[in-house]
Amino acid sequence: MEKDEEITMNNFAERFEGLSGSAIREIFKLLENPNIVSFAGGNPSPDSFPKEALADIANHVLLQDGEKILQYGTTKGYAPLMQEILKMAADEGIDAELENIIITSGSSQGLELMAKTFIDKDDVILVESPTFLGAIQTFKTYQANLVAVETDDNGILLDDLEAKIKAQRI
Repeated sequence: MEKDEEITMNNFAERFEGLSGSAIREIFKLLENPNIVSFAGGNPSPDSFPKEALADIANHVLLQDGEKILQYGTTKGYAPLMQEILKMAADEGIDAELENIIITSGSSQGLELMAKTFIDKDDVILVESPTFLGAIQTFKTYQANLVAVETDDNGILLDDLEAKIKAQRI
């Protein structure tokens, strides 16, 4: 690259045209103010965190398997956690196997993996109105066309959903 050459949007993939910074990141900047309580970013009250229980679990795992969990490992995730997830699924009546589980660092990573796997440019995705801001940003990054389905206090309006399915190539 020449010294005088600037990095412009032309240097990035086409799918980044029209995208701006993360709105979620901007919401979290506002949350630095202790007087603001926001439900927009999926940000629960810190008072709700079971700190002592999590500290006990972390201590147990570090002492029992610290050599494994502090080292790079398989991308599948921590085996005892995956086994516990299988037990929880079974308790809910879900018949799952280890290969059905993907450990993510949060919902946004899960959405990203799903979008990367299933969404092509110009695919139509039906989303609730309102919907999770992180989902909107992720789907738009993959150049999907989002179509809002109206909701009320009881959830999705089935008549609107049916109309949107008939009107779109989903």
